[in-house]
Amino acid sequence: MHWRWDAVYYYNISVDGYHPGGITAFFPLFPMLSRGVATLLNGLRLPTALPIQEAELAPLLAGIIVAHLATFGAFWMLHQLALEETGDRDTAFRAILYAAIFPFAYHYATPYTEGLFLLTTVASFLAMRRKQWVRAGIWAACASATRFAGILLVPVLCVELLLAWRRGDLQRVNWPRAAIGLVTAPLGLLLYMGYLWWRVGDAFSFYHVQSDWGREQTFPMTAIVRGIDYALHPNWSSAPDIYARGVLHTIITFAFLGIMLLSIRAWRLSYLVYGALLFIVILWSPPDGEWTMHNLGRYLMILFPVYITLARWGRSPAFHLAVLMVCVPMFGLFSALYVRWYAA
Repeated sequence: MHWRWDAVYYYNISVDGYHPGGITAFFPLFPMLSRGVATLLNGLRLPTALPIQEAELAPLLAGIIVAHLATFGAFWMLHQLALEETGDRDTAFRAILYAAIFPFAYHYATPYTEGLFLLTTVASFLAMRRKQWVRAGIWAACASATRFAGILLVPVLCVELLLAWRRGDLQRVNWPRAAIGLVTAPLGLLLYMGYLWWRVGDAFSFYHVQSDWGREQTFPMTAIVRGIDYALHPNWSSAPDIYARGVLHTIITFAFLGIMLLSIRAWRLSYLVYGALLFIVILWSPPDGEWTMHNLGRYLMILFPVYITLARWGRSPAFHLAVLMVCVPMFGLFSALYVRWYAA
């Protein structure tokens, strides 16, 4: 029941590798880890390239194991980061609680990249905060091998290095480690591009195949306006469920954007840069037509500073109860729908 929708593509990559076509849109770190774990479960025998309907148990278990371990690691890292940000253990706990009960958080327990991407990005930010530049670069490289949005950690790292230099925290003796971290950060994406050039003859295949998935390149504000138009005109949607999902993702998108705008003074500059760039990347290539806002809530749920802000606000018992009453039922509903092959 874990293997639905995009998870099936990650299974195919983990057992059979990449082939020319739309599958190159899926980045390699998650299927690589799944293949490695499946090989261990198989007694060091590589998984057999079978259709998922005939799959061996090892690769199916491997994807679930990798997803769960990555998610537990992500929540631990988020707890540490929130604790260092706020100095309050209750607030740090609420941050991971809110991340874990987000309406689409069931993806953390399925063979998707959400948990792994959250782990690598939060770990990179935590390393930057601690001025561990090489470690920050390694985690950023892992993020850019998990999703294209991981490359956004390169300008974020530049911002953190600049701020550290202006504060006098980046001494001459630290420059080599900072340079190593900065050079390492984009390696995940660059290595994947090199592999694609060798395997399919197009280093930018992951970008060129976006149209195969019904995506189009547009300005972010155009996507926002289109999403609002579809929300205000139910008759433009071909089915009630498509309209309802579009409205839901539009609300979540504006909620995350609103929290970020309200937090301009409270967030670190690197958080604001990351959030702004993440919105631009996500809204730059949305699905076309009535599907414009679909999945945006899932793509945005890895914007972890939002959970730290909500955790601060959650010191109010009434606000905390409101978050639980809204998120928990939706989390349960969407988890059940996912198992039934229904995309929320």
